Amino acid sequence: MAELLMATWERLTNVPTHLIHSVDNMTLKNWIRLVAIVGTYMLIRPYFIKLSARQQEKQFEKIDAETTASMAKIQPNALRDSKGSAVEIQESDSEGEADGAPQWGKKAKVRQRKVVKRIQEAIEEKGREDDESNSILDQFVDYEEGVDGW
Repeated sequence: MAELLMATWERLTNVPTHLIHSVDNMTLKNWIRLVAIVGTYMLIRPYFIKLSARQQEKQFEKIDAETTASMAKIQPNALRDSKGSAVEIQESDSEGEADGAPQWGKKAKVRQRKVVKRIQEAIEEKGREDDESNSILDQFVDYEEGVDGW
């Protein structure tokens, strides 16, 4: 382990020396090559970014189209029960089913009424607590206009 740390330390301390010598030993041909590579990268990079953004957008549109198409279709098996027999769809003239809204069962309606009732009671209880706290506050505050600098 100590040998690995020593080798790593030697290489890190030699980095500035190696960088200086690599720049000192460069010929005109190497400088031109370096400038051409960096310049080409800087010129082409925005086009690569635009190309990849376009491909990603097309991929997202394809996924969105597939999900909306699969959700829009009604599968024939969805209209059958587990035995494979057809399910009868009842049509009625009541107002609730005419607008296409799903109808709740009797138990669901009772549950919903209970939830709404609990919420209303909680709101009323909070209002009562606020009123009580205000009345307690009024007992401690003796405010008369024009008295004691008020």
